[in-house]
Amino acid sequence: MKHIPQDLAELDALAERSQVIVTTSSIVGQCSEELQNRFAHHCPYLFIDEAHHAEAPTWSAFKARFSKCRVVQFTATPFREDGRPLDGAMVFKYPLKKAQEDGYFKPINFEQVTAFDLKKADKMIAETAIRRLRAELDKGHILMARVENVKRAEQVYELYKSETDLKTRSIAYGDRFRKSSRSCAASAYIQGVAHRCLCGYAWRGLRSARA
Repeated sequence: MKHIPQDLAELDALAERSQVIVTTSSIVGQCSEELQNRFAHHCPYLFIDEAHHAEAPTWSAFKARFSKCRVVQFTATPFREDGRPLDGAMVFKYPLKKAQEDGYFKPINFEQVTAFDLKKADKMIAETAIRRLRAELDKGHILMARVENVKRAEQVYELYKSETDLKTRSIAYGDRFRKSSRSCAASAYIQGVAHRCLCGYAWRGLRSARA
């Protein structure tokens, strides 16, 4: 569903010709209470992806309409920064270790960098990351640096930008949900391989230009 139904008749017609209705919180959140209740009337099941957002006011209000229906929630991060728990019972858990065993994720090769001065640590991490990236450019790997806010993103990005033999360009991302620093990102593309300097959880919504 790409837009808000104009009235109950339009929603009824949509439900009548559909087996599954796919929509977003931004659309259903703008629907009237009457329309939201009509969704629940037509849909015996509600499936919520990225369910760690389901406690947010928009999703929470919509989900409450389905109190008499079965609600199934999916998330890869079953926790919230505000500490609020997700409701419902855990019925299936797929740990990272199992995903690695099944071949969905490759083994994690951890390389420790030890420094007690923040500026030195940033530089050492950048040098280590760039060295690893250069050694594996032929594999099309992506290098990401996650930071807490825009200022830190700018500082860290400069460390990679200073590598003059690498082709870089920056892209800024903003968060439409809140003004907190976790939501913005600076991005650079190195030798055709995406390097991103990211704030908070913004990286989860980004995709390589080559994907």
